[in-house]
Amino acid sequence: MPAPRVRRKQRARGRALGCADARIGAFHRAWCGRMSEPLDNAVWYALTGPLARFAVGAPPALRFDDELAPFGALPDAPDPAAWDALRTLAGAGGMAVLFRTPVEVPAGWEVLARMPCDQMLYARAEPPVLTGRPASAPPSELTGGPSATPPRPDDAADASVAALDLGDDDAAEMQALVAATRPGPFATRTHRLGRYIGVRDRGRLVAMAGERLRVAGATEISAVCTEPAYQRRGLAAALVTRLVADCLARGERAFLHVADDNHGARRVYAALGFRVRARVDALILRAPA
Repeated sequence: MPAPRVRRKQRARGRALGCADARIGAFHRAWCGRMSEPLDNAVWYALTGPLARFAVGAPPALRFDDELAPFGALPDAPDPAAWDALRTLAGAGGMAVLFRTPVEVPAGWEVLARMPCDQMLYARAEPPVLTGRPASAPPSELTGGPSATPPRPDDAADASVAALDLGDDDAAEMQALVAATRPGPFATRTHRLGRYIGVRDRGRLVAMAGERLRVAGATEISAVCTEPAYQRRGLAAALVTRLVADCLARGERAFLHVADDNHGARRVYAALGFRVRARVDALILRAPA
């Protein structure tokens, strides 16, 4: 057993190495005691909570690695020290992206873009009901190409859709599908933040959805997209339904975000059981030089 002096040095070294994680944990405990709703500032409560292992920086300003997500985060009511810390993370004249309920941006910061979104929360106790082929039938990939079945309402979740887990081996195809459909920010390693599932047709990825932000008791469903030739077949609704069922099975709430001008997606999510709970802004900022 090490001598007392050695043990003290080992404890001190451990505290030094773990100081960033300790600060994140301390902030999480302190802010959880005073917050009103973590979904109002989901990136902050993800990076100080369930996704803290992905946090870059230390409170009062955090961000994801650029290969995971573009978002930075500040506490609910950021003070000048928090904005200074975000400037340090972004670099003088650098870019920062906040995704939260509206916040007042201080002088010196330039707002390059403000994209308002609706945050929608799943409002039912049970997952959406799948239609189409009975769920007990054996799943398979789609067959016959994009015109194999007649069009159907996008909000009719098809029970016959085979949801396949996606991972690192599928990353290039996921990036290609995102580039073709533009569902929102999706970086090269975003798929490592949670479970992502997809649908293939003759081996080709044609639809996907997954889990991105996670706060205590709630998970965000994100990157919901379908190749245009395969839309109106209930693929997106089926994938979202499976992810909602996963959330409810864990005792969590499911939420997602939809851009102001994405009326089709809003209609699909409302039909599945999501309701608008808040307005959030995606803010692209330039830090003071």
